[in-house]
Amino acid sequence: TAKPTVARVGAALAVELGVASGDSVTVSTDAGWYTLAVEVTPNMTDGTVWVPMNSPGTPIGELGVAHGGDVALSRGGEE
Repeated sequence: TAKPTVARVGAALAVELGVASGDSVTVSTDAGWYTLAVEVTPNMTDGTVWVPMNSPGTPIGELGVAHGGDVALSRGGEE
């Protein structure tokens, strides 16, 4: 019954990246990267991405970021 792990972005950022819900995005830092599905979410603050920190099989914590940290975001597979 667990919901799928997704990266949530607002409509403006989705347009900037050229993605729609169901596409993938790559979240990266100097420590590495992780690609996951994206979900366009209403009312997200422009220029932000939300990803779960404790989702099983999702190594976001290994990227060395915490809430509010800076990451690079690109269309899936385009680091």
